[in-house]
Amino acid sequence: MKFNTLRIDSWFPTTIGIVDCPFFDKDKYLTYIISKKTNEGFNDYQVHKDKQLKELNDWITLQVNEYSKRHNFYYEYEPKESWFIDYKKYEGNEWHTHSGYTISVVFIIESEDNKIYTRFRNPIFDQKNPQNTKVKDDYKLNNYNVYTFPTCEYESIAGRLLIFRSHTLHSSDQLMTDNKRVILSYNYDPKKTINSR
Repeated sequence: MKFNTLRIDSWFPTTIGIVDCPFFDKDKYLTYIISKKTNEGFNDYQVHKDKQLKELNDWITLQVNEYSKRHNFYYEYEPKESWFIDYKKYEGNEWHTHSGYTISVVFIIESEDNKIYTRFRNPIFDQKNPQNTKVKDDYKLNNYNVYTFPTCEYESIAGRLLIFRSHTLHSSDQLMTDNKRVILSYNYDPKKTINSR
């Protein structure tokens, strides 16, 4: 095959799964999760083991395994650990990964729409700065396109699930108001069963 004009192929993508829970009841889940709180901020409560949250946990795991199938991953996945964060004012989450796991999720229980974002970082750090970007220009979208974005962002919408490979750098913005921001997070690794293909 000859290429008379330039073709650009897009390989090795960073994938983010996004889906909204069809049965989500914010007041019900928020009240229940907050009742398990032991402190402000991070709470090491194993949400995935809570029998009162079985419907939600099963739905999240179903979505994770759909994400796995779409990647042709060999295994089925199950949650290995989980927690929730009831963010304090001025608290956010710095760039981090979930080392030691395969797939991770963030599920939004409560947040101000259009104010707080979950962000993901391009795994390739280009040290040559081909856009000639200055610090003040770093997030100007017209400097970038689908091949070069350094980050992407997702609104914090209650009932929304984000699914991603655990090695993906991600963060969340600081909570700058007195309003609630509560999220669940789970880490997944393979079960002993395999995906049907």
